[in-house]
Amino acid sequence: MEDIVIEKDIPIPKINVSKRRKYRFMLLKVGDSFYIKAEGDVFKKIEATLRSSALYYQGVSPHRFSVKRVDGGIRCWRTE
Repeated sequence: MEDIVIEKDIPIPKINVSKRRKYRFMLLKVGDSFYIKAEGDVFKKIEATLRSSALYYQGVSPHRFSVKRVDGGIRCWRTE
């Protein structure tokens, strides 16, 4: 078995957060919203992904969001 070498002061690589985020919650102001067209088999998947992402972002920021089904898709509003 190889010995593990302990190293100090190795910087953590920076991650480009803007490319990782699918939904740009941080850009929304109170009252702003965005719409995602969704139909058929992918509707529930997109809805679940959006709701999960909004819930996660609420946990790491002071902002609040509401996700609702609307004609032909899903809309997300920033409420606080």
